[in-house]
Amino acid sequence: MSTEREFLANFHGHSTVSDGLNDYDEIISTAKELGIVVFGLSEHHTKDGIKSYYKQVYLSNGSSGDNIIPVTAVEARTSSGDAVFFKVGELDHKFLAWLSCFEQNIGGHDLVETTKYVISEYGAFVVPVHLGLRFAHSISFNGLRRYRQALTDEEARHVGVEVVNWFGNLIFWDNKKRETEALALTQELGFRTVGGSDAHTLWQFGGACMGFKATEASADSFNEAFLNGNVEPRVLRSVNPLRWIRMALSIPATELRYRLFMRALRELSV
Repeated sequence: MSTEREFLANFHGHSTVSDGLNDYDEIISTAKELGIVVFGLSEHHTKDGIKSYYKQVYLSNGSSGDNIIPVTAVEARTSSGDAVFFKVGELDHKFLAWLSCFEQNIGGHDLVETTKYVISEYGAFVVPVHLGLRFAHSISFNGLRRYRQALTDEEARHVGVEVVNWFGNLIFWDNKKRETEALALTQELGFRTVGGSDAHTLWQFGGACMGFKATEASADSFNEAFLNGNVEPRVLRSVNPLRWIRMALSIPATELRYRLFMRALRELSV
């Protein structure tokens, strides 16, 4: 009899296709080093690069034994906040073609209507990201309640909420309190609880991800675990002042760099 174990998955991260700093080859190698088996990138509002990403994953899998299961994903801005729409496993060309709608109408899509559509038409999953995170395009706590009221119980099984956002941990002072409140609300509403790195540089990948319980690593086992709620956020790398400084140096925005350095100094003085 097969025994369940935990596997790691991550689908919230960015490459040079959008606003990340690293290419596919570097990112895939990092994911393998971290032991992440279900892995995808969710570029901002664009499906560009997804076919190339799949090709690079399959080339990498062919040259090593630690195979990655690719994910088709886009992080898109809806009228309620940012969300990742994704499917795990073989490339679904119809779903890929549909994702192009976000390139043409950024922020103009209704989250409820879009969620219902991708579930019914493609069997896809939806994850509103960085719930309640200040200064980000995030769905609010009250917005999440209204979102749940508009969905059926079966539709809600296809929805996860990113309660742990590692990129947010690098920037915002009260993020741990927010995460605790986000976790409690997500569980209350019956959504799946997930974590995401929201990585823009190599060292951010794996900061947070999600664990799923299954007897094997496959697209079908991930889908089953997600639908049954056998997923949880995981943090693989702690946040410390050195990482805040590294983050500041990797971002050109002067104001944000100053904010990150000041946070690091406060932590070092405690």
